[in-house]
Amino acid sequence: MEWYNSRNTFKFLSKKKNVLVTELFNHPITEGITEVMFPNCTFFTISEEDVDDIIVTSEKAEFKYFVDDDTDTIGPVPICVVSEFFEGRCVTVGSSDWLIEGNDYGVDAADNLKFLTNVIEWLSFER
Repeated sequence: MEWYNSRNTFKFLSKKKNVLVTELFNHPITEGITEVMFPNCTFFTISEEDVDDIIVTSEKAEFKYFVDDDTDTIGPVPICVVSEFFEGRCVTVGSSDWLIEGNDYGVDAADNLKFLTNVIEWLSFER
């Protein structure tokens, strides 16, 4: 399967369940990042006002619902969000598989290692 970003400018051989994102919002966590890959990713429905999206899916994004095996187009939805509260910070990513080492779609894929470094630095107030 081929996966395309929202502008169809980047073509990457990948399983469709692996989300490759090449358009990122400007944030200290995304600084120096050109692409991230999140395998087995899900999305968020945000109801809090103090939560910022920093990575969203493209207009063409689809989601397969495991309850009934239906696949629907969901459009742009957040898959990585951040918030600052009291004196702390929080990052939530819709996948944990991107942290697996030695996996073609894990921490060694795309700019995932740099992304992880940026997350740690931002959480520790170094960014």
